[in-house]
Amino acid sequence: MATQRRSPSDVETVDPNVEEPTEGITKLSEVFGQPMVVDEVQQVQQAPTTLGDQGWVIRTNVDVEDMTVGAPENHFSFKAGTRYRAPLRVAEILYNRDMLMEQPYPYEPQRR
Repeated sequence: MATQRRSPSDVETVDPNVEEPTEGITKLSEVFGQPMVVDEVQQVQQAPTTLGDQGWVIRTNVDVEDMTVGAPENHFSFKAGTRYRAPLRVAEILYNRDMLMEQPYPYEPQRR
C-alpha cells in the first residue's frame, strides 16, 4: 500500500492536546528501546609508561576499533557500553571527542 506524497506547500496543523497517537513514532522509548546496564570493568593491554601509569575507568558510547595513541604499539579497541581501564591520555582523547558515556574516574583496585 503506497502512501500519497505531499507537496512542500501542504501544511499540516497539529493539535498538541490530542491524546491519540499520530502516524510514526510517538514516544522516545520506541526510538531507543530498553536501556542496557553493563557494570563490569575490563583491563586493556597495559601501555608503556609514556601514557601514564595510573589507569582510568572509561565507558565508551560507540565501538572504537584500533585506536592508536602515540607509538604504533599503543593501540586500543573498545566495545560500546563496557567499562575499561585505560591510560589517562586515552581517556582524555575519548572524553574530548564526546565518545564516553560517563566522566572518566581513577581506577582504584579493591583492597582485601
